[in-house]
Amino acid sequence: MNIASNIQMDYRLNQIPFRMPNGDILTYITLADSLSPVIKVNNETALRYINIPVKIAYAFYIKGIHEIQLSAGTNLSLLAGSKGNTFSLNEAKTQPVGNMISNIFNAGYTGGIQYSRPIIKHWHLGCGMLIQRNRQDYNMDYGILKSKLALNNLNLTLKYKF
Repeated sequence: MNIASNIQMDYRLNQIPFRMPNGDILTYITLADSLSPVIKVNNETALRYINIPVKIAYAFYIKGIHEIQLSAGTNLSLLAGSKGNTFSLNEAKTQPVGNMISNIFNAGYTGGIQYSRPIIKHWHLGCGMLIQRNRQDYNMDYGILKSKLALNNLNLTLKYKF
């Protein structure tokens, strides 16, 4: 799964970190608004996830020809990669998002119902509905960002049964 988002951010940096020789931040120096630089981030960030669905489905028949299939399960996901730039609050500059991001294991749920009936010999025509909810959390250098994805599908199906 790919999640792409446009980022257009203007950030006024009115506190400059004063660093120790080892790189640790000792304190912040506050600047007047007229002296503080404006940092602009304008790009597209894309996150790629590996989703592993685990589902259980059960089909039953009504009057021997109408098939109803119910399914339920979970979607497990891990962050596979990222591209684009973002603003690092701790470093006060833009950085590739891949340098700042770390994965958090995510899980969501999925469920659906599908109806079908035979039309010609082994061919079955039907329709199905699928609902899926996923959390896609990840850790940036300034904290955990949380997002919730919702997917609702209505599909026309054509199956061949042996």
